[in-house]
Amino acid sequence: MGRRVKAKRPYLEGLDKVMKRLNTEINNIEGGTLKGLIGGAIVIRRSMDDQSPKIPIGTTGNLRSSWFVVTSRGDTAEGQSPQFKGRGSGHMASDHNRVVDQNRSKAQGQRQPYVVMGFSANYAGWVHEMVGNIAWRRPGSGNKFFQAAIRRNFRPVLEEIRKNAQVK
Repeated sequence: MGRRVKAKRPYLEGLDKVMKRLNTEINNIEGGTLKGLIGGAIVIRRSMDDQSPKIPIGTTGNLRSSWFVVTSRGDTAEGQSPQFKGRGSGHMASDHNRVVDQNRSKAQGQRQPYVVMGFSANYAGWVHEMVGNIAWRRPGSGNKFFQAAIRRNFRPVLEEIRKNAQVK
């Protein structure tokens, strides 16, 4: 059917396989809507805040704030005006706008309902892939937080899309 959810930075180890499996299942849902895809992205985002491994939070919380979801309609469903803190916050804000705009253009080029979700912080991929004994500031935080959220919410995301599917 052509509907896709795309994670920013698909080169992250293992994330491409998880996304491929999710997209295969999404394509099997007849009449899936943009509302369902946005709802699925929200399920994933909430999971990264509520279940381990959670999004690591440093002194500013800027990684968490850099989350965004853009749609094939050209909307920014999440991450429209994040509040970045600390040194370099102005640079992070301009980077965020640039990354969101680039991904919005990508999404708008799609014919079918389509969302791109991810983090705009330039260090997001590095933090996602960190391994070893790291003293995370936030209890329950850890590496592979994005990938883990997609895996553990595979069925809830598909259910969210089905729940919002249009009957033809």
